[in-house]
Order: sequence, then structure tokens, then C-alpha cells
Amino acid sequence: MPDEKKGKGFFTLDVDQFYKIQDKGLGIEEAATYLALMKDTDQTNTISRGGVNSVMEYTGLARAEAKRAIDSLARVELVEKLDVERARAKTVPRFKLPPHEGRTALTELEASVVAEIEAGRQPTTTKDKNTAFRAQQKGWIEKLSTGWAAVPASQRIAYVPNMFVDMPGHTSPLGRLVQIGEIGPVMLAAELYHKQDLMNERGIPTSEISAHYRSVSSILAGSSPSGFRLHHLVVGRLYTEKGEEKSFDKLYQPKGFRHKKDAFWRDLKALDAAHVTEWAIYSANGKPNREYAFNRPQRPLGVLRNGKHVRNTPEADAAFVSYMMWCEQERISKGSRAFDAEEMGQFWRDSSPIIAVENAHVTHVEGIGILRMVYRADTENSAQWFRDRHKERREALFFLDGVRKAAFPESVVIQSGIDILSNSGTAISS
Repeated sequence: MPDEKKGKGFFTLDVDQFYKIQDKGLGIEEAATYLALMKDTDQTNTISRGGVNSVMEYTGLARAEAKRAIDSLARVELVEKLDVERARAKTVPRFKLPPHEGRTALTELEASVVAEIEAGRQPTTTKDKNTAFRAQQKGWIEKLSTGWAAVPASQRIAYVPNMFVDMPGHTSPLGRLVQIGEIGPVMLAAELYHKQDLMNERGIPTSEISAHYRSVSSILAGSSPSGFRLHHLVVGRLYTEKGEEKSFDKLYQPKGFRHKKDAFWRDLKALDAAHVTEWAIYSANGKPNREYAFNRPQRPLGVLRNGKHVRNTPEADAAFVSYMMWCEQERISKGSRAFDAEEMGQFWRDSSPIIAVENAHVTHVEGIGILRMVYRADTENSAQWFRDRHKERREALFFLDGVRKAAFPESVVIQSGIDILSNSGTAISS
């Protein structure tokens, strides 16, 4: 495999081709084997140097299971076995994994004319020109001012990081999903990788999937007119419809997804439990007047995996400082002793409270959860996403430092917050 391909750390997956595995009645073994072979493809993402041994290593399948899965994929023509002269060589192409093709198949004559056009040669005879018109009607070529040109296949592509399949020395996310034994979560993971837009949406578009939080309690921090409030958020968003108060906690728009609603949430729960997905929680504006009223993410409030805060994310520092302010306000209001780092960390791990800090004049505070994949492809979009999230983190910490100075000028706990963040250790680990 070329070094350039390895350095990027991901492979592209044709989602529609991948879903044929489920459509043809195959199971988790075949889906995992297909991804294992895709991980070892070359830059074309069609020729794989992987084999039974790599499938076993990446998925945890036994040798007999891996062989049987490859045979099943070959039988339904999702994998084509190539002739291998040196059976033990690790660099020999072993399989071809063709992409999905939704267009009507070409006849032998049409295919030959299309091949000539792809090679830069235009049809000249009347027969070839008529053949080209038939290939055009099937969507394989188009007529431009410069002549005939090939039309690339329209595919739904997912950028899947190699770490999803292969984590040397550890069970990969794919391996954990194989242990669950259901094909649904793996298929949903592919769909979510296709949907994820880190650059523009911070993850999966909230118009399609989102979690919602409302404030159940707020405490005024500081006594000046320009004070602040600390809000404790819980799952559920309230809205009024025809005079009746209603609530919902998550949004799912099935348009564009293969999963139906019940299967979607069941399989997403499995991905969450396997730490394949996470929810980035942000404060949000927009008091809902109907169930799916739009609200826009603003300031980071934390990241949850399987319902628990995690520390190794760009948004986590601001979330923990907000939590420390909440702990300090609780101590002041109850006249109790200060929390120590171990107590604070234990409650953080066990309860994972979502704390929003806002100016006191803001009357409505809520939160929105953005779904995203824990393992991300190493692309320029991902790099820009990471830079943007760290910029958000710095801005949030700057705001929170102003709140600390105004509301808790004598708090030793919060003043030492930066030290706690940089020396978190076991106290606040995920």
C-alpha cells in the first residue's frame, strides 16, 4: 500500500455498496470482513491486499469465520477474489471490491465505446456515434462542447478512519461491534460517517439528529446587576402546542437514512455503548414554539459518551470550569466546606452534570447535543474542525474567567482550576 495512503489514515467507503451486505441477507461477520478488506485497499479503494489473517486481526473472527465471510461476499459479487501467485506475500493484491453502480449496465459494444472515450478517443463512425448516444441515455457519458466525456458514478461516500478498524494492541471499535453480534450498529456507523460534516455542522447535522436539554434550576452567581446565572440542564425540551406543554429529548429525521426510527435509536445506543459515537453539548438559543423549532449551538458545555463526560475533547475544559463554579456556588449557598478535587471528580464521573453559565438577563437557557463520531478521518476538514473547536474553547474559557472574577473573587477552588485541568490525573479522568 503506498505510504501516502497510509499517512492519511482513512479509506473511503461506498455506503450503498456496503448496504448490499444487509440487503442480501448477510450478517455482521460479512460486514466486518468487508470493512477489514477495505482498510487494506490501495488509493483506488477497490484493490485490497488484505487477507484472512488481517480480517482475523481487525475483527476478532476465527479463521473459519473469516474464510466463510469472504466466500459469502464473493458469492454475492461484493468481493472478487484475485489470482495470487505468492500465497504468503503480504503486498500482493488479493481482492477487488467494486463500487456501487446504480446505472443500467452497458452492453459489450457500449462498454467498448465508453472505454475509448475514457482513453481520450472520440467515436467517428456512425455505428459508434449511435452507440455513444445509447450509453448517454444510460448515464455513462455526456456530450460537451469539446466532445464526449465519461460521467463518474454518483456514490454516497463515507470517510472511515483506519482506527475504526485497526487499533494495534487494542480491540478496535469494529471488533467491539462484532462482539455485540448485530449487523445494524455497523451499518449505522457507515451511514453516520457519510452524514458527518465536521467543517460546517460540527458533526451530524442537527436538522437530522440532535439531543435537547432544558434548565431545571438556576442560581445567581454574584450580586451585581450585571451578574450571571449557573444553569443545571437535564434531558428534554419543553414546548407549547395548542396551549398544552409537551416535551421531547431527541430529534430524528429519517429522510436520507436507511434506518427506521426504532432501529435507529436501538443501533445508536449500541454505538454509544461501544464508544463509537459521542454527543457534544452546547448552549443554544431559541425558545421552541413547536416540537422541532430551530436552536443554534453557542457555547460548549461538555461531551458525553454513553451518558458520561469525557475529558479528551476540545470542549471539556470549559465544561469542567463551569462545573467547578456550580460546585462552589452550591457550597456557598449551603454554607458547607469546599469540595476537594477527588470529590469533584467523582461526582463529575458519576453524575456528569451539564452546567451552563449565562448572563443573568438571559431568561431562557437550553442545550443542544450534536452527534458525532469518536474516531475521525484525518482530513483537512477534520484538522480545521479541531482548530475551530480549540478557538471555541479559548473563547469560552475567557468568558468563564470573567465570570469567575466577578462572581467568585475569593474562590481558591476556581482560581486553581487551571492547575486542576493540567494535572487532572485520576481525579477527573474519563
